[in-house]
Amino acid sequence: MEPLIECITKCQEFKDYFQDNSTYYLISIKWLNKSKIIAQTLDINKVNTIPILNLYLVDDYYSNILQYDDPIYNYFLNEKLKLNIDYLCIPQDIWESLVTALQNLNKIPLEYYTFKTLFKDGTFINKNLKIQLIPLYEGVTNIIEGVQCFSRDWTIQDTIQNFENLLNQQLTIQVPPKNFIKFYTLKNLPQDFKQLIKWFHENQLVVEEFKQDNHQLNNGQFLILDIQVLNKNFYFKQDNNHLDQRIQTNFEETEISKKGFSVYESQQSLLSCLLKNYECSNKIRNFIKNNFQNYFNLNEIIQESYYGCQAVLCYESKDIELLKEHSITITESRYDTVYVNGKPQKVNFDHKTTVKQLAEKFLSQSDFLFECSNNNYTETINPDMPLYQLPKNYIYNLSRRQKSEEELEITINRCFVEKVGILKSYRNFDAIRKIYINKQSKFFDLHLEIANLFEETNFTDYKEKIFNQKYELIFQTNQQGNERCSFCDLKLCNNCIVKFIDQKLILKVNKVVVYAIYNEPIQIEREKPEIIKNYNLEDYFDFEKTEEEEFLILDINQDQINTYQLSYPQSIHKYQLFGLIEKIDRSNYQSYCKIQEKWILFNNEGFKQLDEIVQNLKVVKLFYEKIN
Repeated sequence: MEPLIECITKCQEFKDYFQDNSTYYLISIKWLNKSKIIAQTLDINKVNTIPILNLYLVDDYYSNILQYDDPIYNYFLNEKLKLNIDYLCIPQDIWESLVTALQNLNKIPLEYYTFKTLFKDGTFINKNLKIQLIPLYEGVTNIIEGVQCFSRDWTIQDTIQNFENLLNQQLTIQVPPKNFIKFYTLKNLPQDFKQLIKWFHENQLVVEEFKQDNHQLNNGQFLILDIQVLNKNFYFKQDNNHLDQRIQTNFEETEISKKGFSVYESQQSLLSCLLKNYECSNKIRNFIKNNFQNYFNLNEIIQESYYGCQAVLCYESKDIELLKEHSITITESRYDTVYVNGKPQKVNFDHKTTVKQLAEKFLSQSDFLFECSNNNYTETINPDMPLYQLPKNYIYNLSRRQKSEEELEITINRCFVEKVGILKSYRNFDAIRKIYINKQSKFFDLHLEIANLFEETNFTDYKEKIFNQKYELIFQTNQQGNERCSFCDLKLCNNCIVKFIDQKLILKVNKVVVYAIYNEPIQIEREKPEIIKNYNLEDYFDFEKTEEEEFLILDINQDQINTYQLSYPQSIHKYQLFGLIEKIDRSNYQSYCKIQEKWILFNNEGFKQLDEIVQNLKVVKLFYEKIN
């Protein structure tokens, strides 16, 4: 376990200068924290409990239209995640050492997710692109928006060769041996996919053959893949790139024979399963129809799928979040400690309570600040965030505070000096803290404010027992180039001592970083959170609020809940189970829908009738509707 602990520590402490035009690897902060706790037990039997590396960074909502042979291009980074909050950037040598350490522990093929980023002109750029790909060929009967991963490093020749190989393997139509695809970009850019289809029908799209390398593409860009079927022509005319026909669709009118929404039927995405459950529920379908102004695009999809149509079937990426207001997240609850104005309070982190509601309970009718921190970073939390979404093993501080221009923000790092050869660095052994102090305060006040974070003390005791005995306080300098240090006014400063004097804090900045440097790290004992593994679904039905709801969608938090321990009853109060989605592997799902009191399973093999729904499925969503 020691090599793994060493690699994780290197990842957490990497703060090197990022070199321009260099490639770095993303590493999940949540994975680092969880894996380090497991590794520090030195129990080899717990190796299998280490999460899959970087699984927390994957966006499960998207999957490729065509699956590559190399798995690194078959998943997407969740673009909502943030640097230094959800992930870190580390160099290749640390990444490879980490992967090697994990492989040596597992002794079996290791599953992990790799995300590369390019540091250029002070910005990190994802090495993979998420392209909105539109496959076309002569005789195509439907167009559905899908995404495909493209590497920025591929030349146009690489891209064409990759896609020709994939299409030969995965298409059910026959194509020539080579030179049967072309790529086109759009010269007139539509606002969304719906407008693109409208322009398609009206022959208003202006296209241009794409012959450049992939680094010329933009993330999220529309790209048309023109496929020449054997003994047929390309979709676009070769003389003026004008569309030679309009798209027509001809769907059979059927209720249970459809396999979901995908260009290639072998793919069963989470979104296609979600739409299948919407389609099979009379209550959801009627709700969408009655509220078509709010769900115009979704209404078209469901109507076309359910009744059959002669128009284009399409959906937009935003439909992933549809009917969110009818969803409830089933999540793990826990009792955790929150420091309210410095005093520890035991708090239930459940699915109902937000940060704002917590503050109203302890600090009624007051402005407040809620922060969480660990040894690597500190963050101010949005008041609307539910408590269950806050990560474990962090320090939480809730304090009464009114913002003022006359205050300083002080970030305190509790650390010790670690020497590497002739160099030295400061290594934190405790969570980062923040305090806010008036600019008119004195250096004495700053010393005492910091000391009282760690133990209750007064001026006399601090001077006699703590000052320069337990630790030393220094400012992190902001001196660089020709700029002088704000604290000592020197042109060459390698951090400077926080003076213990009876003078005002006359500083040139509003935000200050202070190191409390100890001779050696102190073992910090904190009470661990108490997990409440009660997955009784009835607890999540607020019957006062849901009395008028015709249907409810329960989302299972996969990061926190072992779904094999989750029981999903056929009926809860006045609601009955009418559908669920099961996760088969990292990118494939299947749907169970109740149609005319019979359960139907939909997957990539088609559909089949079941006698009943079994328990212990790896469910990701449950659908309940009110009993008439």
